Amino acid sequence: TVKAGEFLIARLYPWQVASDPTKSEHDSHQWRVLNFPRNRFDLIARYPLYARAIKDTQGAECLFGTQFPGYTPTIDKDTLTVRVLLHAKTSALPEGRKVVFAGEKMVDDGPLPIDEIPLVDFMSCELDGTNYGISDLWNLIPCQQMNNQLNSDIATNAEAFGRPPIAMFEGSEPSIDELANGQKIVFFSSPDHMPQ
Repeated sequence: TVKAGEFLIARLYPWQVASDPTKSEHDSHQWRVLNFPRNRFDLIARYPLYARAIKDTQGAECLFGTQFPGYTPTIDKDTLTVRVLLHAKTSALPEGRKVVFAGEKMVDDGPLPIDEIPLVDFMSCELDGTNYGISDLWNLIPCQQMNNQLNSDIATNAEAFGRPPIAMFEGSEPSIDELANGQKIVFFSSPDHMPQ
């Protein structure tokens, strides 16, 4: 066996990678299925043994597998959905397994050529107990909501009760300083009418 070629590094969207949703990305996944679009003639050049079958297979039969931002969901006869099943090396499959489908035709089936499934997640955080990515900042949303509520309560209380009214007997002459900043004065005719 001689190493040849070069690395192909591609960014895949979450809907292009199928896996066990209950396994964390920090655990080792036993299997993954990748979906991505490829040109029919590129696939014929890569798998010449199956050229006729690839040429005759259906076009973009699975729009879900070929949709990504910027993709126009029209039927493109020269685009095929490539599905790649990767199974890790386990006691049940000591050599692992890699199976490639070009459209409806299986074009490759053999052992996993490397030690691990070659996928690296770029999630900053994941939903606990799943492999679904979320933002780290989502965990701060409750703290921000609490901060907003406290600020709102403080502002509401300050507006409603921050300047308690002044009680004075009728005939009193309040000073301008006592009326500053919107202060209120409640006049009472006698001490009997004062609030308790």
